[in-house]
Amino acid sequence: MVWRIKVYDPATGKPMDNSTLDSVVVSLKDGQTFTAAYGGHPGQPGVPVTDYFWSAAWPIPANYPTGTVNYTVTAKAKDGRTGTFNEFNVAPSLLTVVAAQPPVSLMVNANTVIGAEGAKNPADICVQSSQFQQGEMVVWRIKVYDPTTGNLMDNSTLTSVVVSLKDGQTFTAMYGGHPGQPGVPVTDYFWSAAWSIPKTYPTGSIQYTVTAKGKDGRTGTFTEFNVTPSLLTVVAAQ
Repeated sequence: MVWRIKVYDPATGKPMDNSTLDSVVVSLKDGQTFTAAYGGHPGQPGVPVTDYFWSAAWPIPANYPTGTVNYTVTAKAKDGRTGTFNEFNVAPSLLTVVAAQPPVSLMVNANTVIGAEGAKNPADICVQSSQFQQGEMVVWRIKVYDPTTGNLMDNSTLTSVVVSLKDGQTFTAMYGGHPGQPGVPVTDYFWSAAWSIPKTYPTGSIQYTVTAKGKDGRTGTFTEFNVTPSLLTVVAAQ
């Protein structure tokens, strides 16, 4: 939480900055104090400043008690004068800590295509399928979305995307453009992981999940639809 504070000299009506004030301090009812700093807003390099004020920040602990929090702001001038701000004792305007909401889960979509390794026919490569022969390569194409913005999430916002099979195998996906050949224009971006199915791997359906973890702590999981035609299935090599 950030306080934005302005202090005025009642004799002149002008705002007071760090040339006329010694300190501006926010005090909570629990004894915590936060010393404000004076500066321009916004404060990014190269961005025109639109306003000036005093500001102080309080990172609210995750286990801080919920409820209203009384606070005061005290300003001390270099000429010895002081001033204090107190909250209006009206419920909607009181500083209030509420229970944290659970984070919104990430949206994960996945499908499988035939990879180059083990493919009997070059025309089969990159064809979407749920059935793979022993010895072929399964490639997962995965997209992860932030449900709060609808934006696709790449390796700047996700720490990992992992495919997990029911037999315990895991495959870490990588983010990149498709197709990935040099000199070929990229038409799409996604996360991908590959599994070369052993020639002796048992036939039958294989349950898998895809788990994405965001750098902000959120997660999301994709699970296959439990409908036979869409389940990843290993069939006997032809």
